[in-house]
Amino acid sequence: MSATVGDSQRLPLMWVFTYKFDEDGLLCKYKARLVVRGDLQEDWGDTYAATLAARVFRFLMALTAAFGLKAYQYDVLNAFLNAPLEKLVYVKTPDPYIEELGKILELKRALYGLKDAPLLWYKHLKETLIKLGLKSVKGVPCLFTNERLSDIFFYVDDIVVLVHPDHLDDHQKFERRLEAVYDLRKLGELKWFLGIRVLRDWTAGTIWLTQDSFIEKVVNKYDLDQKSGGRYPAVPLVENSLPQTREDTNHQRTQLYQQLVRSLAYISTFTRPDVARTHSVLARHLQNPGQKHVSAYIGLKQKVQVIVSFNLPMSTNYQDKLSMHLDAVVVGAGFSGIASLYRLRKAGLTVKAFEAGPRLGGVWHWNRYPGARVDGEYPFYQLNIPEVQQGWDWEFKFPDRKELAGYFDHLDKILGLSKDTYFNSEVTSVRYNVVEGQWTVKAGQRTATCKYLILAAGALHRAHRPDFPGLSNFAGQVYHTASWPENIDLYGKRVAVIGTGATGVQVIQELSKQVDYLLVCVRNPSYCLPMVQKRVSEEEKLATKPKLQEILAKCRNDPAGYFSAKKQGKVFDQTLEEREAYWEELWSQGGSHFASSNYSDILTDQAANLEIYNFWAKKTRAQMTDPVKMDIVAPLKPPYPFGAKRCVQAQDYYKCLNQANVEVISIQNSPISEFNRNGFVTEDGTQKNFDVLVLATGFDSFTGSLTTMGLQTKNGIDIQELWKDEVRTYLGVFVPGLPNAFLIYSPQAPTAWANGPTIIECQADIMLSTIQKLELMNAKSIEPKESAEAEWREELERLIEPRLSRHTKSWFNGGNIPGKKVQVLTYNGSFVLYEKTCWEALESWKGFDIVLND
Repeated sequence: MSATVGDSQRLPLMWVFTYKFDEDGLLCKYKARLVVRGDLQEDWGDTYAATLAARVFRFLMALTAAFGLKAYQYDVLNAFLNAPLEKLVYVKTPDPYIEELGKILELKRALYGLKDAPLLWYKHLKETLIKLGLKSVKGVPCLFTNERLSDIFFYVDDIVVLVHPDHLDDHQKFERRLEAVYDLRKLGELKWFLGIRVLRDWTAGTIWLTQDSFIEKVVNKYDLDQKSGGRYPAVPLVENSLPQTREDTNHQRTQLYQQLVRSLAYISTFTRPDVARTHSVLARHLQNPGQKHVSAYIGLKQKVQVIVSFNLPMSTNYQDKLSMHLDAVVVGAGFSGIASLYRLRKAGLTVKAFEAGPRLGGVWHWNRYPGARVDGEYPFYQLNIPEVQQGWDWEFKFPDRKELAGYFDHLDKILGLSKDTYFNSEVTSVRYNVVEGQWTVKAGQRTATCKYLILAAGALHRAHRPDFPGLSNFAGQVYHTASWPENIDLYGKRVAVIGTGATGVQVIQELSKQVDYLLVCVRNPSYCLPMVQKRVSEEEKLATKPKLQEILAKCRNDPAGYFSAKKQGKVFDQTLEEREAYWEELWSQGGSHFASSNYSDILTDQAANLEIYNFWAKKTRAQMTDPVKMDIVAPLKPPYPFGAKRCVQAQDYYKCLNQANVEVISIQNSPISEFNRNGFVTEDGTQKNFDVLVLATGFDSFTGSLTTMGLQTKNGIDIQELWKDEVRTYLGVFVPGLPNAFLIYSPQAPTAWANGPTIIECQADIMLSTIQKLELMNAKSIEPKESAEAEWREELERLIEPRLSRHTKSWFNGGNIPGKKVQVLTYNGSFVLYEKTCWEALESWKGFDIVLND
């Protein structure tokens, strides 16, 4: 329109650019939005907008669980643009457009930023819902209802429809009518609302509400896991702990305190009533908090972090007891726990699983870092359960974490595993009653007694966080790959990654494409092999599916638990040209073939091992151009024998290291001396600055998950104390002093070398067969003899003696953890020999003490 309005009466427009992340925290799209500088509006009248109260949301979720309602979620795209303005609003031409002389812009629709835009949108949506036959609920402006659709509630443009299963046809009609008015994005069944994760078990009739993701963000934002001091206050703090004078008040401390109080108010209001009282006490001192208040609040936040996955259950199962007696308890619900739970239920035993996380998956739930994927090749990395095979197809030869999460959802859908699993239930105490012959397992408020205990907590669960000097002085953000928060935006940041094992390689591949500067800190380089990733073709899926059960069964006859036949003969039995031609063939196949299908003497003969290392180094160095980087990650002289550590499968790792924005340093040659505010200093005096530190420092493997759950022997000795000098098992499944207990995916078994699902199913079969035999014998308990454990340890030593890896420190032997005794933690014979040895021992009960019931 013609320019008759002064410049001061026109509101500026500005562009807001944001990144959008998927549920795994990975960037999925860029978003640009034009907004109004509504903060410059004056004398505008009513600008409020209705919101949904926390108590209403909890009540609606309780109704949804109680009556088995379906909950569908929708997002209205560009919602505010649907609402016409009620007053004239003039705006300035946004950059980079040029304003036409004599013309000005009048805004016709509500735009983000306008003070009354949310109110106008609310009015429009309310009118629409009423026209569609719904009624507003008195006193709850964001809730509408009718007889056929149950309820509709919303928060701004986030709409949820609750529908009884008998009225799904009516819902589809309503959905089509709503789509005729608004541009809707269908989000499927409700999973997130207002930052609250909604978990549902249809079989058990239960809904859980948890703010674990939001809590992780708050904790990371304020670096609360790095701060010390503070206690969780059980009683109000006394007034004399407040600053007494204006000079005593610290503005920076007050500002931090106020931010902390506001962040936790949201948590305590929705899902964490356990901290509401203490939060309200500390909130009384917003204007003049003392140092004791700040310390106490940090202590409270640390308490929240420890039980980050605490949830509010909404359930129709009124018999959901806090105490129960079962035949068996399974600790963990990853691959190991699922294989165990499936077998025990099928055999008719009463069993429950306790899982620390909010869903199935184990290590594949916790490891959400960018680039996380398995190095187990299609179709071998899956459980051999016929019921689930026909309805599932893998998309990639090496599935990523997101695809694996879908697989676990599919397992749950077909097998109904959640109904026998207690999520967010970290086990903290495990005791054995010798008289009763029962285990007592405690997790949170729940207590279970059982005859059989299955420890399936995972070999790679307890993260290793090195105690770097001065790390608490670092002012940036610190993330460990094993507890990666969701929706981290690292674009344009300066990032340092410490660790170049399998996890480090994967995260470096992704971050190198996102960040401005990436510092790769290498202590011992991994020997990376080409993954040769690809999509699984439809022809391959069709050909594999009819014989999948047979393929997975045959894995039990392979030395490594999948198809990995060794080359007949030794390295120097062939000419240089012949062996290099064979190596080229293996290299081109990708995956683990180069490591697992090679000559029989590469792991035992030093000259043969050097020969294959030289080939690997030649192929790897050819992928790089920078000689300094080359000498750090693929030196001409091997830092350790080839194959002494697990070879990592990479996609474009060395290409990424070539990039100009990537710096590679050796912290073996010049270790980190100390962290400071901006980064760290190495021993040669070099300062390295960055904004974000990523710890890809691995795990306290094999034993870490077992020694931190309060597990005690029948004599009351904590397993951590029992194993401080030597890990003691028999067959990698049984432990002296732990009657009727079974380890799955365990130490002193071929866990590190064999295909994961294969060794898991092998040990789960051993567990079930043992239990079934004991029940037929009317046995009270089974326990390995001390002499059998000693003989097994001698067997492990005998098997590793000829191997070049026996003197190489790694997570295979505990050498990656300072202070942990280096010892044989993995069985170094073939998988076939291991399983044969186990079944022979069980056939004759060799090495066992069995107590019969009176």
